[in-house]
Amino acid sequence: MPIISTIDAETLVNQGLLSPANSDGVRRIHKRRLNRSSDEENQHLPLSPVSMISSSSQSDSDMYTTIPEELVSLATVKYLGYDDQTATQVWSKWIVKAPGNPVPESVSFDQFDLRFIDHVVAYSYALRGELDTDTDDDTQWIQVMNRCGINEDTQTAIMDPVFRQVRLTETCQFWIRNTVELRYEALQEVQAASREREQLIQRAAVRPGGSGSQGLSRGGANNRSISETLRMTPGFSQDTAMSAAALRAANAPGSLTIYRGTEKFRLDRLFDSNGNVDNIETLSSRPPTDFCGKASAYYFAVDRDVAIKYACYAKRRSDISSLVIVHATFKNSTIESLSEAEMQRVYWPSEEWKRIIFWSRRGKKLPSDLHKYRQASLIIGTIAGKPNTVYTNLDHHDEIPEEFVLKNSAGRNAVQYVFLNDEGEELLGKAEIKVFPLTSAEFHRYHREAQQNL
Repeated sequence: MPIISTIDAETLVNQGLLSPANSDGVRRIHKRRLNRSSDEENQHLPLSPVSMISSSSQSDSDMYTTIPEELVSLATVKYLGYDDQTATQVWSKWIVKAPGNPVPESVSFDQFDLRFIDHVVAYSYALRGELDTDTDDDTQWIQVMNRCGINEDTQTAIMDPVFRQVRLTETCQFWIRNTVELRYEALQEVQAASREREQLIQRAAVRPGGSGSQGLSRGGANNRSISETLRMTPGFSQDTAMSAAALRAANAPGSLTIYRGTEKFRLDRLFDSNGNVDNIETLSSRPPTDFCGKASAYYFAVDRDVAIKYACYAKRRSDISSLVIVHATFKNSTIESLSEAEMQRVYWPSEEWKRIIFWSRRGKKLPSDLHKYRQASLIIGTIAGKPNTVYTNLDHHDEIPEEFVLKNSAGRNAVQYVFLNDEGEELLGKAEIKVFPLTSAEFHRYHREAQQNL
């Protein structure tokens, strides 16, 4: 199944925005023709035709990226992060399990269906019991990734020192899996956008006087690209994550704003067609988490820089993914009116904070004497900064040191708002939710400045 649809590909090739596939099964595509939001995200890039002679030039590299021709392919396994030798092994095993032409994206067995992406992920993730690390020793991380067959570019992205603190919140195998899945989901987003562009081309062609792809040229204020049109999603802000408007929204008087960084595709069902919040569950986190070991909960950071760093780490590992910063803004009176039973506060280095983290991160219910936290709608407290495996290996909550606490950009303990139970979800529903896209230019500026401050 091709990632770029046939008619869409013909149009983009004619415009010079897509190269033909080469012998390795990959092609170059302009960064403004990737997913639904890429035209806005990369609007600083001119729509210059791809260089067929020198695709490695700096200008071409800035404007174009390489993607596989087929979604289910050896080229995709390499794109997801495996080196050539390992990718060949993974691919060879898949075409034995799922023979066909084209090779299918899933195969049915007696009691389950196996997806291509699950097969790819399992090659390394199935080894996590015997091959993983949660230490801060970078050498051990490199050893794990080498043994899993992760290529050098992917290792460099995962190990980027700018995001070291975020990286150490999970294990090596977690980030391998997350990176592979993130890249695959990004390719699916490219595929979906291409299908929609193709449908618009076909509809334009059957209109009286229609000429199909002629309506999709590069320029003109009255002739926006399909990619830009698709970006106009209800509920999503036209302002970007690091714009002055986003900063003003974060500091509106008489209100409190909390933040979450995430991938845009995860929020596709968040809003209805009128831009109203419809499926707030898309913002939830699965257990075990800091304050909830057995059920999903909603986590937002008090510090905007924490949300931005998480989003930028995802962008660093999957450059064609679209990332967003979610703002949840409450009237001060909404939070101030909560009773003590409804809202609890718990911070490092209190005994209760350590105990909550110790039990929750191990996937356990809180002891009965911590019952008030189980009943709360909102818990405000310090963010823990290590993987679940670290807490599982502790014998006692007193063994949790300050090094296990996540810090904000100012070096202070990071704080989160956590909404639990049905009442917490109802409380979160009282917030005004705004979603600000993180552009490529904003990411690169953030990354460049962060490198200078290392």
